[in-house]
Amino acid sequence: MGRQKILFLLYDRALVTAVSLACEMLASAQQAQPRLARKHQGLDITVKQLSPQVEVVGGLPIQAPVLEPSERYDQVFLPPMWGNPLPVLKQSPQFLQQLQLWHQQGSEIIATGTGVSWLAAAGLLDDRIATTHWYYFERFADLYPQVKLQRQAFITEEDGLFCTGSINALSDLIVHFVHRWFGQRIGRIIEQHYAHEISRSDLSILRQDGRLHQDEAIASAQAWASRHLHRRVTQEEMAKVAGLPVRSFTRRFRAATGLSLNQWLTGERIMAAKALLRETNLTLGEIAEQVGFQDQSYFSRVFHRHSDVTPIEYRTIVRAKLFSPGL
Repeated sequence: MGRQKILFLLYDRALVTAVSLACEMLASAQQAQPRLARKHQGLDITVKQLSPQVEVVGGLPIQAPVLEPSERYDQVFLPPMWGNPLPVLKQSPQFLQQLQLWHQQGSEIIATGTGVSWLAAAGLLDDRIATTHWYYFERFADLYPQVKLQRQAFITEEDGLFCTGSINALSDLIVHFVHRWFGQRIGRIIEQHYAHEISRSDLSILRQDGRLHQDEAIASAQAWASRHLHRRVTQEEMAKVAGLPVRSFTRRFRAATGLSLNQWLTGERIMAAKALLRETNLTLGEIAEQVGFQDQSYFSRVFHRHSDVTPIEYRTIVRAKLFSPGL
């Protein structure tokens, strides 16, 4: 990886949490690199504002350099806005052309919640998949009927345009980028320090191995299976949900996810177990049963293989961060 030039943009009504948390996660990943590697590869993170006077949510006194239209970036992050985004969009119609130019230049653009409206208003999401915050689904669908709105997905991507439904989902996507840019070791460090404290979103569009797919039939089957992890899930059931013959389902599932069905289900069960370890006082046996493992010892072995820690060690680490005095 060479150096990535990244822009976080601020505008009126922006939720600064989407910027500050993402910047912290990326900066932490960069610091986790060996010192010599930082000189040649890493991230150049910039925060700029769309106009000279920007009033973000909460009235925080933030002053950043104003965006220069001629600048190019590898990634551009658009945070969500509080309330109706249309007045903010109407203030800066020229910015829609800038978004079109960035996309033509090959920039990846990542929009969160109502920030997705920028991409839709610029016409970049026409005939492409997208998602937004659930509260804005109906209004978004009315305003931009040409967009293929994915109501069951928290993260979508098509042609370098990433849409996330919430700040939590954006954090999951940041972890994906960290894995992509810095590798598995640093990706795990960032996930342990940040993502464990964030409610996991349904990554039905984002592949577990970090790749992306847009197969809606497979995504619908994944979403259904994620709700039935407490029992045995068969490929016949998932194929029926997807509306496909079993053989076609198996082939398309592998093509879409890069995983076998058993590999994917195991990953989903481990993620569900982590949430229960993090958020409940259930015993290991109870957690194993709820996520579809009938044998507690086998559950512990699989968990350790996937997470490099045992379930008990994981709970201890997470509880220490979540409930330590002064946090």
